[in-house]
Amino acid sequence: TLCQECKKKLETKQITETDIEVSLILAKLSKAFPLNNVEFKKAIDLEKLLVLACTGKIGSLIGKQGKIVSEISKQSAKTVRIIEHTKDEKKMIQDLIGNARILAVKKTFNPQSLEFTIIIAKADKSKLIAPQESIEKGLQNLLNANTKIDFQ
Repeated sequence: TLCQECKKKLETKQITETDIEVSLILAKLSKAFPLNNVEFKKAIDLEKLLVLACTGKIGSLIGKQGKIVSEISKQSAKTVRIIEHTKDEKKMIQDLIGNARILAVKKTFNPQSLEFTIIIAKADKSKLIAPQESIEKGLQNLLNANTKIDFQ
């Protein structure tokens, strides 16, 4: 059962069902593993991949020999990737995209919204960690902005 504040955040879409699921998994794991100096910010569900955006010492979510991230993966039934949630938008974009080369990040301000166009090397399309549409949705969730990936 959620507290009133969390219910309100869920209703206003400040958090998602996935955020809640991950928070519950982390709460359980914190009883068995030291999850110190790390703060979970957002979960991004990319179908078979679950990306956790966190601040602080994100290595503590990986754990010795990957034990903690493996346990999160097992409990969520998805592959888990942990990225740093930061004010550096380009770094978060790169972390979410993976090994694909980013040629440019264009940030456009509109009266109603903010838009990002990420230009990736065409040769690196196969290096994306998830389908393009899933990554675009994930970036939109992470950056709170419309997001589009182009290849050149």
